Amino acid sequence: MIASLTTHELDDLVAATLRAPQPECELRGMVRALLASGFDREALIRDLNRRRLQMEAARREQEGSALFDVLDALAGWCGPGLEL
Repeated sequence: MIASLTTHELDDLVAATLRAPQPECELRGMVRALLASGFDREALIRDLNRRRLQMEAARREQEGSALFDVLDALAGWCGPGLEL
């Protein structure tokens, strides 16, 4: 069940999604699926932000930027109709 992913499983899912040709689009789809399955929004924000900080520390700006944009949409810091 997706709602009970471990941190390691979520990290693997995010890593695979970031390798997609359009990572931000894929991340948005992943987030929608996780939320629809009952995954806790606050836990998801926390886990994705942790992963974003790791990407920034590793100087992987493109991945960090995609995560940042999705986190903004997840938290409601985006234009109308773009929120997750």
